[in-house]
Amino acid sequence: MKEKILIDQLKKQMKAKGITYNQIAKALDISLSTVKRDFALKNLSLSRFLSICEITNTSLKDLSQSIEVSQPKTHVLTDEQEAFFAKNINYWAYFDQLLSGRSPTFLSQKYKITKNQEVKYLKKLDALKLIEWGPGNKVKVLIESVSWNENGKLREKFLEINERQFLGSRFKGESEFYSFFVEDIPKSAFPKIIQEMKKVENLIELEHQMGKYTKEKRKSTGVMFAIRPWNFNPLEELSNQ
Repeated sequence: MKEKILIDQLKKQMKAKGITYNQIAKALDISLSTVKRDFALKNLSLSRFLSICEITNTSLKDLSQSIEVSQPKTHVLTDEQEAFFAKNINYWAYFDQLLSGRSPTFLSQKYKITKNQEVKYLKKLDALKLIEWGPGNKVKVLIESVSWNENGKLREKFLEINERQFLGSRFKGESEFYSFFVEDIPKSAFPKIIQEMKKVENLIELEHQMGKYTKEKRKSTGVMFAIRPWNFNPLEELSNQ
């Protein structure tokens, strides 16, 4: 279970920092036996887990990174790969599905991809050394995860597409939430607000990492955080018409 992996990582962080169970017990004002039992059974409540993180100065980012150490290295796209995908986003979409474990046959049936287009996809991805393309369209994906240049064209293209699709409909579903408001905020408050937003981002990223260790049902989910000094200008809307 993901909770057990979290607790294991927290124990490792405590050991590395020389923090004992006795110190934790005193800080939480509970018995040493309770602390030992909770760690032995790997059964910490969320509030206690977060309290121990705070006591040991261990961030969720620290735990996430310690988990990543044991994971396969992420493949960073080459300039050639990134330039091609930025101009041919449909090839990236196809490769991303292969990376997620879908087969060419499944993709052709689900997205009505013609045999000719399927061959083009597989041939190019093989040439880019991202897959091995064998007889009968047997595919071996050569990497397990991928990243691209944070300031590159592919990321910009994706931001453009994602923002358009993500904001393309109103947030009215049961698992959806949207809030937008404008307030006068002191400049000194911005760093604190951004820091709190990053904490939530780290929590979500940690949940994503834990999902790799459990068969618990998951659903791809979009999350957007944004803050900037801004004032609505209706005249700008008129000028864009």
